[in-house]
Amino acid sequence: MGSMFPPWLTARLPYYSQQQYETAEAQRKIQEKASRYDAVINLVGYHEFLTVMMLKIQAEISEATKCSDKPKKQTLHVIRWNAMRELLDAAQNDVIDTIKERDRIKEEELEYLRSIQQPKEQGEEVNG
Repeated sequence: MGSMFPPWLTARLPYYSQQQYETAEAQRKIQEKASRYDAVINLVGYHEFLTVMMLKIQAEISEATKCSDKPKKQTLHVIRWNAMRELLDAAQNDVIDTIKERDRIKEEELEYLRSIQQPKEQGEEVNG
């Protein structure tokens, strides 16, 4: 089975390995996800939402300290506090990590563009 592109076109297309395609696709997905996170972070009320969540988490640990004479009830509040805290931390860390990765990808792209522009400006031939 032949290529879906005509031979005159495929001769001019650069060759990319499957790994390069997969890397590019993964980077595109990270950039899209980071853009969605940017939109959520910039929503009116986002920071108030986080504040409410943190206050709820603090209230659970506060309740646990009030129940020192009731170990089962205290344990329940500590477990709830741990679960809430882990959930909020995981969400915040995913946002932060995704945005950092997007910024790293953008910086790599800029470095690559600078590296191919410098030889052209100096009159050198560019390979690759």
